[in-house]
Amino acid sequence: MNVNFEEVIINAIKNKWTGRIIFLGPQGGIVRVVFIEGKIKDVDSTWDSSPKELERIKEWKEGRILLKELKSSEIEKYKKVSKLSKRN
Repeated sequence: MNVNFEEVIINAIKNKWTGRIIFLGPQGGIVRVVFIEGKIKDVDSTWDSSPKELERIKEWKEGRILLKELKSSEIEKYKKVSKLSKRN
């Protein structure tokens, strides 16, 4: 079932959700977004590891998603991340 990607992100933020959302692109490829208590802490995709990959989700508008729980070690790691930034 297709969902509106923007609504998914808004709900994750609003509900202070913790986990990983995998957005499946219409022509292949994925964008993974990590949320900790509703804050975006990491973004990576088939193409890059950068916050700019959120633009792909905006362009795709809708499609399928997978919701994944984070391991407690991942949660602790991402809690230490103060802001979303490009990985080196």
